[in-house]
Amino acid sequence: MNEIKAFQKLMLGIIRTMSNERVEPMFFGRDVMLQRRDEEIARLQPKADYTDRVLNSVSCFTTTQIAKELEMTGCELNFLLRMLGIQYRQSGQYMLYADYARQGLAKSRTLCIRFSNGRVKTHHYLVWTEVGREFIHRLLNPEFTNKNN
Repeated sequence: MNEIKAFQKLMLGIIRTMSNERVEPMFFGRDVMLQRRDEEIARLQPKADYTDRVLNSVSCFTTTQIAKELEMTGCELNFLLRMLGIQYRQSGQYMLYADYARQGLAKSRTLCIRFSNGRVKTHHYLVWTEVGREFIHRLLNPEFTNKNN
C-alpha cells in the first residue's frame, strides 16, 4: 500500500511540473476529499458563527446610519426605499409594506420626551435590524459582501 501512495505522489509531482498548475489528485480517494472538506468546514465555521450572532442581534440601526455606510443621506435612502416600494410614510413615521414587514427587517422604536412642565410626548420611528441592514446593502450594492463587520 505504501508503494501505491509513493507512486501517486511521484505522478502528482510529475503532472504538476509538466502542467505548472495545481491538479486535483482524484486518485487519492475518499479519505483525502473528506479531510479537505473537514478542513474547509473548520476554516469557515468561525465566520458562520459570527454571521449567526450578528444576524440574531437585537441591535438596530437608524436609516441615517445605514445611509452613511452607503455614502448618502438618510433622506436620500428613505426616498429610494419609498420609490422601490419597500416603505411608506404614515402619520410622520416610515413603515414597511406588508411583504417586507414580515421579514424581520425593521422594528418600531418609541422616544419619550418629557417637558419641564411635566407634559410627555412620544415619537415613533423606524429602526433597521441587522437583517434589514444587510438587505438594504445587498439591494443597493450588489457587490456587498458584509465585509464591514
